[in-house]
Amino acid sequence: WASTWPSAPEEPSLYLQGLAKRIVALKGDWIRRVQSRDVTGQPVSLSDFLRPDVFLNALRQQTARRLAVSIDNLHLVSTFEPHLLRDDSSPLPITVQELILEGCAFDESKRILVEGQRTSSLVSVLPPLTIAWMSKVAHPERTASSARAAGTISLPVYASLTRERLIAEVELSTDSTRQRKLNAAALFLTENE
Repeated sequence: WASTWPSAPEEPSLYLQGLAKRIVALKGDWIRRVQSRDVTGQPVSLSDFLRPDVFLNALRQQTARRLAVSIDNLHLVSTFEPHLLRDDSSPLPITVQELILEGCAFDESKRILVEGQRTSSLVSVLPPLTIAWMSKVAHPERTASSARAAGTISLPVYASLTRERLIAEVELSTDSTRQRKLNAAALFLTENE
């Protein structure tokens, strides 16, 4: 296994379980989405893809075509309030579900990240997050929020808790007074790859 595939995962059984899960998702949910031509109309679990970064890049390319701008003029904008990304400047917003948060907590009432408490779990599942590639000119901020006086923090999105494969980076609203405490926080698609 490792001799023929130098970058192979250490645990073949975990990898094969993840592969089987992805095949089931692709054969079921994704075939229906493609046949109905509504790929982004329902929430997406990026862990369904072997290469979620390729899916995000394809979304970026389609957005660039629809906005008639170069890919380099787009950046990824994120929000927990999907209605804030429903306009002509974000033609292909997608809602991502089942993201795992580590290193901080999510305040449901304010819709922002906050410092975790001693009793907080180490990881938690975030509510659906809406993301869209948008023009840097039309929307210079990388987050959209109705939270008053909220700061922002940039969080990496990794494929798994091992933090070996970076997928993307998103900017989310946070309690600005504790922003520095969230430096180790990250998002993950799945617990194991």
